[in-house]
Amino acid sequence: MKPVFEGSAISWEIRDDTLYISGNGDMTFLRDTENDRLDIPWYYEDFTRVHFEGNITSIGPEAFHTSDLVEVDVPDSVNTIEPLAFCSCRSLERVTFGRHLRSIGGYAFEDCIKLRRVVLGGCVEEIGYSCFEGCTSLVSFVTSPVLRNVGEHAFLGCVSLLRISLSDAVQRVSGNPFADCTSLEEIEVSPFNPLYSSKDGALYNNARSVLVSAACARQGDFTVPDTVVEIGREAFRGCGLRSISIPAKVRSLDVGALRGCPHLEEVRFLSSQPVIVKGEAFKDCPSLRTVSLPDMDVIEFGTFEDCGSLHSIDLPKKLTRINERAFMNSGLISVDIPNGLECIGESAFEGCAGLTRISLGENVASVGNRAFADCTGLAEVEIPESVVEIEDDAFEGCTGIRRAVVRSDIIDPGDIFGPGTEILH
Repeated sequence: MKPVFEGSAISWEIRDDTLYISGNGDMTFLRDTENDRLDIPWYYEDFTRVHFEGNITSIGPEAFHTSDLVEVDVPDSVNTIEPLAFCSCRSLERVTFGRHLRSIGGYAFEDCIKLRRVVLGGCVEEIGYSCFEGCTSLVSFVTSPVLRNVGEHAFLGCVSLLRISLSDAVQRVSGNPFADCTSLEEIEVSPFNPLYSSKDGALYNNARSVLVSAACARQGDFTVPDTVVEIGREAFRGCGLRSISIPAKVRSLDVGALRGCPHLEEVRFLSSQPVIVKGEAFKDCPSLRTVSLPDMDVIEFGTFEDCGSLHSIDLPKKLTRINERAFMNSGLISVDIPNGLECIGESAFEGCAGLTRISLGENVASVGNRAFADCTGLAEVEIPESVVEIEDDAFEGCTGIRRAVVRSDIIDPGDIFGPGTEILH
């Protein structure tokens, strides 16, 4: 057998379509600096099975990345599977985990599209970031009774997963591990878990003041329970709901809270008090038509990006900033900028091809890069005297502009608009 690298305690060879790996200790690799990757000696070899011998204690990072493995028996001696170890093994159908495995690293089984069932070993305490992301055939997943940490996006896009149970040992769930699990009907939590709970298939903290993850398979209308004060990061991502009502107690929506809900048409905020809505909250909701926004000072980055059915929106009167990509590629036809607005960020309205007219309000001071770029339907623009900075490419690709009213003495309209635009002061 050949050593993995000179001086390594682990050796390998291939016989009859099987990779044999023998030795003791952790599986490590040198770095191929010329190609900027790990030097995995069997990377270009053909095999569909792997057999471990000796006392190997870890499976190294990227060890079988993109290989043609069909099945794997992880030996009892292994306590760690490193990041990307089996990533994109698109023929992998079966994995058996050893009794002493404790940790599975980030992306370890990402994009293993034929993997259907997983039963973790009884000692697994941690599932890393995006560990099983994109395992589209995964129907059943049995967790370890001692599982403590579940990484963000651990099951992102596992569209066949029906239900999952978490034991009383779980201490940390990062973000929403179950985003875009469109068939997920139930997330069940042990009633003895001191930190998390479940209700109607959704995952909450124990006090049910934070909604961590909704069950994506839910359809129709949904009212967030009135105990909730925070909707967590990507909590509804990929849900099949038509409408969502957000009660008065809710004070914040984390990043991407309702992102990527393909059938969502309406969002109702029932509070008259300020609510913090973080970036990309409604990004990629192509059916969204109606949103009743609460009081807020800022519309954050990407909040309504790619919301193609959103034709109009009432902006809060106290609004002072519209940040980058806030309405990028949305379906806006018209928008009234409130007088308190001071800043329009980079690409804020880029690609809003249906937008026909824009008046920037009385107090806008700056307009960022490509703020209205490729708004091909835009015919008329009004720039107030308050504007002191506007990027030259703010209206790049706006081929339909015929008339611009420029009241600012600081701005040179020749730097911004084409020769076919009528300029009025």
